[in-house]
Amino acid sequence: MIKPPPNKPWLTAGCVAQQSTPPQQSNAVSLNPQDRAFLAEATLNGLAEVEFAKTAQSKAAGDSVKAFAQAMIDDHGKANDRLRQLARSKGIPLPHSINAADAARLKSLKTLDGAAFDYRYMGGQEERHEAAVRRFEEEFANGQDPEIQKFARDTLPTLLNHLMSAKVITYELALGNPRLVKGGMMQNTGSAGQTIVNPNNETAVGK
Repeated sequence: MIKPPPNKPWLTAGCVAQQSTPPQQSNAVSLNPQDRAFLAEATLNGLAEVEFAKTAQSKAAGDSVKAFAQAMIDDHGKANDRLRQLARSKGIPLPHSINAADAARLKSLKTLDGAAFDYRYMGGQEERHEAAVRRFEEEFANGQDPEIQKFARDTLPTLLNHLMSAKVITYELALGNPRLVKGGMMQNTGSAGQTIVNPNNETAVGK
């Protein structure tokens, strides 16, 4: 079972609540740029994780991939709720939808099926969680707002658990589908996942 979660929400921070609560307004002004940026980044990441996972629930071939995707929905959904409440208490508006880059990645992911889908999704999850762990560690170490630092600290164990699970599942998928990694040649394509090419330079899993 994958641990509690990290990340971010569909934040509907109610404009009326902000306008009618002056203390929130002053809190928003006092929040430093790093903490503000972390809230926005964590939100976007959390929104994307849930959307990727929903797609995996309907398209994944492997049971372990579907189980991982469900854990992402559960864990990141809970973290998103907590992040939304945290941001609202500080009068900080958050994004409501995934960014353009992740929307493009999701669109590309939806074109795949079977083992190719599973490997791309899990490879992307490994990369995304490596980046998320670094970002949350940075916020915990260098952030200025105690409550936001606590959120980062509390979420880190879940992110690390997700990362470990993603690595294990990706490895198992590679063992079960050697053609995807024939020759052991990998080209990193960033957080969208990994492009795997065989010795003849034929793309098995594209970006």
